[in-house]
Amino acid sequence: MLFRSPATAPLARATNSPPRAPRYDIYGGIHKALRQFMCQTLARLGTMDPENEDERRAALQGVRDLLGQMRAHLAHENDFVHTAIEARRPGGARHTADDHLLHLDALHSLEHETDAVAEAKGAQLQALSGRLYRHLAEFVGENLVHMQIEETQNNAALWELYSDEELMAVHDRIKIGRAHV
Repeated sequence: MLFRSPATAPLARATNSPPRAPRYDIYGGIHKALRQFMCQTLARLGTMDPENEDERRAALQGVRDLLGQMRAHLAHENDFVHTAIEARRPGGARHTADDHLLHLDALHSLEHETDAVAEAKGAQLQALSGRLYRHLAEFVGENLVHMQIEETQNNAALWELYSDEELMAVHDRIKIGRAHV
């Protein structure tokens, strides 16, 4: 049995339902990659020696790369996946769309904190590095829960509203949109 906090208790209902025949999962691949990226970046930041300039520079660049990737991912979901849900079920993507607004605020704050760690010296460096690590950990944790909601609730909506062929077409539009970035 998985641990269920009050915040994730609704997930129990979504994950305890009987398995269905496999459907096209628009979230699966990218979310696996993002989970790996987030966890590796968090681990690297958490084990970095802030006094070692090369190590700090590399870890902070990893954080910047992650934040950029997360910003692009949010844009793709907002522009393509949420739009698809909303087209056939107005309000159907509201919860995750609202989460995305909070995530954009968090990305902005984390970018500022990353810059502050890059410029810091002495005791301030230790304090700011620890704060960035804790805030990135919180962001990663929130995103892990958020992705689970998308993979259960949003996928359920997509599977109800669209055929697999239509979902693949949405995914193809995302790939084309990524090529133009």
